Amino acid sequence: MSEKDEEDLKLYNGLSRGKLKVCCAQWSLFTTRGIPFFIGYPISDFYTLEGIIAAGVCAVRPAGQLIHDLASVRKVIGERNIEIRVAPNVAYTDGLPHENGLFGGWLRPEELPLYKDLIDIIEFEDIPNKQREQALFSIYMEQKEWPGEMNMLITNFNYPGVSRMIDPRLGELRKTCGGACLRGSHCRLCKTMLDLANPELYKDLVKKNESAE
Repeated sequence: MSEKDEEDLKLYNGLSRGKLKVCCAQWSLFTTRGIPFFIGYPISDFYTLEGIIAAGVCAVRPAGQLIHDLASVRKVIGERNIEIRVAPNVAYTDGLPHENGLFGGWLRPEELPLYKDLIDIIEFEDIPNKQREQALFSIYMEQKEWPGEMNMLITNFNYPGVSRMIDPRLGELRKTCGGACLRGSHCRLCKTMLDLANPELYKDLVKKNESAE
């Protein structure tokens, strides 16, 4: 960190009256500066979570399987003054090849009330312009619902399905599943419910019924 960067941080921290929180990649640069900080990249396992808590962060960004077990994340954090921050509009951000984002950390606006005691900060990612950010804010925080295509709302989703057709029980199930499907479980509820939320399925069924008549 340059001398100017450090001076700027002190200035901003003073202007914010000590409320500045810095998102960083190198936690060691901030542990002795007295400025609250958190790690910029998402945390997807409890071992890493333990490490960043020990580093002294003021917030964590759960992803992967942790996003499906936030109650345990909250329990690990305990009484520490650490926020849980979540980007609900992105399925995954690890940069690795995935067939789709079906089992990722996305949340629909209708599901946010389920997490009122588990998520402290909602933040949006993949916002190339102000219009996109305003639209996401309106959908998640004002309208609190999304009736359209999941691919139009969730970055990296890459799977067909219309949000208004999704069984509302799916959010409650994903809240505590811990990503069981990725640990060898036969659970495929996400896939099944999204397949049933695909209008093309019903078009095909209508065509088959019509041809059968």
